[in-house]
Amino acid sequence: MPDTPLPPLAGDDYQRALDYLDEGQDKAALALLDDVIRANPDWAPAYNDRGDAHFALGDLAGALADYQAAVAHDATLGAAHLNIGLVHAAEGRHQAALAAYADALERTSDDPEVYLARGESYAALGQYANAVNEFTRALDLDQTLLEAYIGRGDAYLARGESRAAAEDYENATDLAPEDMDLGDVALRLARAEVESGDYPQAIEHLEFIEETSPRPEVYALRAQANLGLDLYEDALADLDRALEHDPNNPILHQDRARAQYELGDAEAAVESYTRALALQPDDVETLTARAVARAEAGDTAGSLADFDRALVLAPSADIYNERGDTRFDQGDYAGAVDDYSHAIELEPDLAQSWRNRGDAHWAAGQLSEAISDYTQAVELDPDDSVTYNNRADALYDQGRPNAALADYNRALELDPQSVDSLNGRGLAFLATGLLDQAEDDFSQALVRDPALAEALVNRGDVRLAQGRPSEALDDYAEALGLEPDLADAYRGRADAHAGLGNTPAALQDMETYLRVGNLTPEQRTEAEARLVRWRAMGA
Repeated sequence: MPDTPLPPLAGDDYQRALDYLDEGQDKAALALLDDVIRANPDWAPAYNDRGDAHFALGDLAGALADYQAAVAHDATLGAAHLNIGLVHAAEGRHQAALAAYADALERTSDDPEVYLARGESYAALGQYANAVNEFTRALDLDQTLLEAYIGRGDAYLARGESRAAAEDYENATDLAPEDMDLGDVALRLARAEVESGDYPQAIEHLEFIEETSPRPEVYALRAQANLGLDLYEDALADLDRALEHDPNNPILHQDRARAQYELGDAEAAVESYTRALALQPDDVETLTARAVARAEAGDTAGSLADFDRALVLAPSADIYNERGDTRFDQGDYAGAVDDYSHAIELEPDLAQSWRNRGDAHWAAGQLSEAISDYTQAVELDPDDSVTYNNRADALYDQGRPNAALADYNRALELDPQSVDSLNGRGLAFLATGLLDQAEDDFSQALVRDPALAEALVNRGDVRLAQGRPSEALDDYAEALGLEPDLADAYRGRADAHAGLGNTPAALQDMETYLRVGNLTPEQRTEAEARLVRWRAMGA
């Protein structure tokens, strides 16, 4: 109740009108205030209070007229200036509202409600930093102002400061009266927790909302939390329920497609992305995601068409890289090089593009070009272990094992658990005659990945070179148990059998090697020469 004196005339009517306002009987208050103003046409507080009645009844024009009349009769009445601002804000005129709030602050600089209102207008204008400042000033004056915590939380969330937002929503929850429905605040809190990555806590709050004040938004938000936890089946179930309530929400279809894709159902993902695109035909992110899903589903033409459309709408290095990946996976290394080159033109400082193009050059047998691209990539990102590993592979394939060793060593400094780098360094050690080091690297690789058949073959080759054909035979046999069509395992086992004097077994394995292996002419000639020699030995 305003702390103002009673008017000279009709004081009892004025007091009853104030009581009616407090009780929500706005029409009754309005009638009495009409009488009070007729009796006291210069009494500013009565105009302000009648403006409150008009405002409560939805008559904003009438409210504004009364608030302005109050100011005309008493320019020092800060509450009337505040109320003028509230009317402007209610009608979306936030700049005018801020001007009115400034007038209010000249009269009442310690009123937290004014700072609260200013914060709300700044937020409505998208000026979230200013909004945070105003809400903070309101809370400095009144730490129990629940609306200020909620408003500041919203502003923090809009700025991407989700943890600060969650803390404010927690404070609002603590301040809420017992009879208040906490669903809206809890929903805000859960959204902030999802955005900050605190998915388990978000799910806990969303389940509380589902039990106490169910609402459709719970399912969409909980689906995002489940996606963050890689709980794709749970996410899919929530998304199905969310779509029952909001079937035309493209984001829900996008999230559903992501869950389906991660569950291995690329075709279903394509269908969901298609539904999202029916609602947002030019959404580049969805086009790109559908392109990836189409490639996984085997629809290369459809995938490339989606990438093409996305690149028309918004050419970017990321999309060129993804289209290049699709072409690479299809064995179109020239096309991949072209796409990665476009990515480099758009963002020359993006190390990933240089590494990707290096991979495509390497796959095409263009080793010098690959090494050049990898070198540029490590200059841009000297802490990328994969690029060092890949450049080492290219150096090894170029017949430069000593240079490869330096890169494998750097790759393993950055990622000591890398099985690829251990296996690659083992090959480089083997090529330089450092057999003990090679065997150790292959063994370490197998500790990390016991099913790595390639490392078993390589270790078998080392043991064969060390004159240990029986142990080599065990490695080759284990490799074939993992990959029955692994040509190099047959080649190695043939050599091991020959070393142990088992010519028939050696002949059988070498013939299998020739049959299943994708051999170069040189490899085929060498294998056939062994067969001739062993057959002569067994004759």
